[in-house]
Amino acid sequence: MSCSATLDIEKIKSTLSSLEDTEKIIAGSDEHLDLILDIQKSLSENSKLTASLVDTVEANFRNYTPTKAQEFIARVFPLFDMAKNIKRAIQEEGIFNEVRSHWEEFAEEVDDLFEIVNDLSRYKSSADDDSEMFF
Repeated sequence: MSCSATLDIEKIKSTLSSLEDTEKIIAGSDEHLDLILDIQKSLSENSKLTASLVDTVEANFRNYTPTKAQEFIARVFPLFDMAKNIKRAIQEEGIFNEVRSHWEEFAEEVDDLFEIVNDLSRYKSSADDDSEMFF
């Protein structure tokens, strides 16, 4: 496995782990203000990790083989469901307005990740690599 593939896998693991921690914070906190501060901090961290993942893929897009693209997509895909679950949990806790700006920042990074996953799927995960025309 190449160095950049290992880096991608580690970034995915780190991002997923951070999202799991956020889910635990939401489920396990009793103090309202502590919960809000913890979620804000966690969402900010998740935003940075997700942005870093997107930046890494964009910087190495030309190096993705169909196999590497498919592996990346499969490994990162749980992130999208986790993001939805986090939003739902925040809404159920009744604190969405208190963390809205942090959520919106994170959601924007998730949208960017979704776009790059679509690009990988469209241009790199098939044997017909037409990406050189576009990137």
